[in-house]
This record gives sequence, C-alpha cells and structure tokens, in this order.
Amino acid sequence: VTLSFYVRSSITGTHGGALGNGADNRSYPFTYAISSANTWERKSITIAGDTTGTWATDTTRSLQIVWGLGVGSTNSGTAGEWAAADYNSATGATTAFLTTLNATWYLTGVQLEEGSTATDFEHKSFAQELAACQRYSFVAKPPTNTALATGFARTTTTVHCVKAFPVTMRATPSLAFSSATDFQVQYLGSVATTTAMAASELGPDTMAFQASVGSGLTAGQGMYVRDLNGGATITASAEL
Repeated sequence: VTLSFYVRSSITGTHGGALGNGADNRSYPFTYAISSANTWERKSITIAGDTTGTWATDTTRSLQIVWGLGVGSTNSGTAGEWAAADYNSATGATTAFLTTLNATWYLTGVQLEEGSTATDFEHKSFAQELAACQRYSFVAKPPTNTALATGFARTTTTVHCVKAFPVTMRATPSLAFSSATDFQVQYLGSVATTTAMAASELGPDTMAFQASVGSGLTAGQGMYVRDLNGGATITASAEL
C-alpha cells in the first residue's frame, strides 16, 4: 500500500510514524523529512504487505496509522521493515516537537491506497460520500405525519408496502424497525395504528415490509404507511 499526506511543521528534519495492526503486535515504522519550516509538503511512503500477524477483516480495528510527534526509544523501531512490536515511530526521528515551545504540526489530505504509487487526492462531494455510505446503511425516516411507503391490503389486518433504496446496496440488507406504534396506516380517509412491523421481501434495490393492524382493512385496497409521532424509522443494513 502507499500512504500519502500533506504535512506542515515548524520543526524540520526527520519525522516518524508507523502503520500497525489492530492487535498492536505488528508494526511498520517509517520516516519522512520536513525540509522547510512552516511550508506544506506532500509525502509518499510505500509499505510492503506484511506476511504474518493477524489482520481483522470484520468491523473491529484492523489497521491503524500513527504519526509520532515525540516517541521514545521503547516504542520506536527500524524504519522500512515489519516488526512484531507496537511501534509508533522510527528510530532516529525527532522528538523536538514536544520539547520546543510553541511548535506546530499540521496534517491533511491523508490517503492510503493499494499499490506502489500515490495518486492525486480524491476530492469527493457530499452527494458522492452519502451515496457510498448508503450502500451499507440506509435509514428511512419520514417527517412527522408524512408518508413512508405506499402499498395495499393483503388481508383485513395486513398491509404490504414496497420502497426503493436511493442506491443499490452492497448486498441484500436486514431491516430493523422502530416501535410498531410509531407507524400508522391510512386508507380512504381512515387511519389505523400498526401493531407489528416485519420485513417481507428484500433485495439490494428494494425493500418490502408488512404492517399489521387490528382489523378493518379490505384486501386489495390501496393505502400507505406513514409516521405517527415523529419516531418512525426503518433501518436497512448491509454492513460487512
């Protein structure tokens, strides 16, 4: 992988950091040089893949990057090689940041990517980031007393509704509902508070769910499910 970033500091010379695993027992110390004080400089560090150790592939911490601003010898290792230790910087890196009055250090434009070449920093719009997030989690939350999804009555007590996701999700999601009493069914000028909510048919592009009421519906009748008190939410999750 290649780590790239912009850094600016009042302290010139050799600075250090490290990449490590979530278990804090594998680390790769690195160094970078700040040539001019108080000047933005872009740095690029290519790191060979580790051939051992444990690297999580679930939702726990798998990999971390550390920039050492003043690390002692116990937690510093040889730059450019993997070690079975919890190193936070490289041997020989300056510790002057912590011993210099009013020293400054700024960091921005951090990018970690596969391969041995640092590409230009990606500037993504809010809309792009939101769409990327919604591949993994989408929360349907209508304003108070407004429609959530349209559907029809399957029986005198159940309503079947379908709603499309704004983007195709990573995989078929699971659904989680807020309290059933947060929802309400409206039909032909009448309303009925729901007694239960349940997922029905799911896919990466649409969700179908079933709302249950006490009685009074007519099979085949069109209707919609809406928020009742401002608390209605349906959360679709396709996390890794």
